[in-house]
Amino acid sequence: MMQNQNATLKDFENVLNLHFNRVIINDSTGYALPKEFKKEFLGSGSPSSIKIQLQYELLTGSFMRVDIFSGTKNDAEYLKTMEKDKKQINCKKINRRKQD
Repeated sequence: MMQNQNATLKDFENVLNLHFNRVIINDSTGYALPKEFKKEFLGSGSPSSIKIQLQYELLTGSFMRVDIFSGTKNDAEYLKTMEKDKKQINCKKINRRKQD
């Protein structure tokens, strides 16, 4: 997958794979919405807005997670969700080792 990404990353593919099993990128963005959506997506700075959280695994070029929330949810709150997922992944790895 990495060959499909930009040339800069392709130049570092061997170095990244040598030193890292995964490179996870988290980012968010927000957009104002028409006021008719304020019941579902309460706004921050406007009557209605949406927040999109994205988690991307750089080495495989795959999206791990996409979540949509009202614009009032801040990034610090979302860190709790990512930490919870991280603990679940680690538990799955431990269980697999026990089965082997």
